[in-house]
Amino acid sequence: METRENRDTAMARAPDFVDPVTHAPLRRGADGVMLVEPLSGAVYRIENNIADLVHPRPQDDDPRAPRFDRPLPAVVEAFLTWTFGAFGGDEAELRGRIIDKLDLAPDAIVLDNACGTGASTRHLQARLPHGILCNTDLSMELLAHGASQTAAEAEGVTCRTIWCGANALHLPFADNSFDAVLSIGGFNQFGDAAKAVAEMTRVTRTGGRIVIADEGYAPWLRQTLLGRMVINDNPLMAFEPPVAALPEVAQDVRLEWMLGNAFYCLDFRVGDAPPQIDIDRPHEGLRGGTIRSRYEAARQRRGEAMNGEDTGRGKVFCIGFPKTGTTSLEVALQRLGYNVCRGSSRNNHSNFLMALQVHGDTDEIARVIRHFDAFTDLPFGGTDLYLWLSRRYPEARFLHTFRAPEPWYRSILNQLEKAGGVHGASLEALHASGGYGASMTVQRVWGITDPVARKDAMLRYYQDLNAAILAHFDGCENFLSIDLTQEPDWRLLCGFLGLPVPDQPFPHENPGQGKAPGRASDAA
Repeated sequence: METRENRDTAMARAPDFVDPVTHAPLRRGADGVMLVEPLSGAVYRIENNIADLVHPRPQDDDPRAPRFDRPLPAVVEAFLTWTFGAFGGDEAELRGRIIDKLDLAPDAIVLDNACGTGASTRHLQARLPHGILCNTDLSMELLAHGASQTAAEAEGVTCRTIWCGANALHLPFADNSFDAVLSIGGFNQFGDAAKAVAEMTRVTRTGGRIVIADEGYAPWLRQTLLGRMVINDNPLMAFEPPVAALPEVAQDVRLEWMLGNAFYCLDFRVGDAPPQIDIDRPHEGLRGGTIRSRYEAARQRRGEAMNGEDTGRGKVFCIGFPKTGTTSLEVALQRLGYNVCRGSSRNNHSNFLMALQVHGDTDEIARVIRHFDAFTDLPFGGTDLYLWLSRRYPEARFLHTFRAPEPWYRSILNQLEKAGGVHGASLEALHASGGYGASMTVQRVWGITDPVARKDAMLRYYQDLNAAILAHFDGCENFLSIDLTQEPDWRLLCGFLGLPVPDQPFPHENPGQGKAPGRASDAA
């Protein structure tokens, strides 16, 4: 049985909850039924001893959840029973095989990401007699059911088990919180494979293993009659394992198909650095050269300039929202000699780039980036593209423009009304006037279909993304956050870019659109 000493030790080692956006520590409220992030004032409720740290919060105009003939937990359990019956597998045996891949020590701290009703909980608890298990899911209903079921079967269990509502794309845990992370089922529906894997990697300690298993019919069987029938029955069976989304530090990668070749299982160990290769070791033979010299020669043959492009040296990415001084910044950078990829929502390359960002085609975005030195507005600002940019171009400089939230919102509405004319500030009017990419970004990335009716959601997205950017670049020398609505001059910008100050006034484009006093703290 669990002793008081074991319980106290487990509580001391348990991962602390953090804000899912800023990763700042949370404090328990005085009433004991909520967690509070002191700086932003964000509040998260605790119900039945389960913290609801889901971000973003569900909205009234979110797509309506499917309707079922029974409660959601019963639907999930019936689907699992059908799946293992149809594909001929033993659920306990399969979960055991997958959990084996975690290489768990008895005192490990483990995250079950998207745990559902807790189908893996008893298996994990048995492997962790002195450990801690954190179960998270997007559905508070499934969590409550799972917690109730496992509590009723807790006789003899010594593993401390914590239940928490969480979005897999915004995990409410600090970096390096877990020895291992598991995700069985659900991954295909996270919405952003690269971000989901990045989040799991972030919270896993060096040396820990991550295991991802979900529906995905084996590629060599998909074009058979049976394969086409299986995918027709369940479109999730067409999903590929997220191999391309693995981080640079992934090591000992393993991939196999299970359960009648209908379930992939991908796992890897989190290393401390990417693999080391001696790219300057000379080859033997007539061709000679090294990996580096051969690559540079190939690039020269293709006509690519050797100017540090791979690391982004000399490039400037402006990652502030539209209507935060981005047009003024475009003009300023042009006057400083940069070839700027201008951010008008009606030019061809901007619409093209926004569509690429919505569909996650970063390879094609990188092709466009080759042709310019500086970049502003959507999709470089106002989206989470900064996460990929900072990894892909580590030597680039990042400029974050911001302003107070209310004036920003008014300026956005002014722009929409100008585009819509008599039709008002609607996204459909923006689309009809040529702002195809911008309207798609607001709808699909910001998750907002009506900026007028959804003011609170607009402001929340604006503030959350700004806070996430500041947290991501905290302490980086190649990052500058600047409020261009507050009497801007050249000195701060030129000092950051290492350029002389021009003998002319700083450009101030589009003045008077929703302008109001702003502070750095407002954006955070």
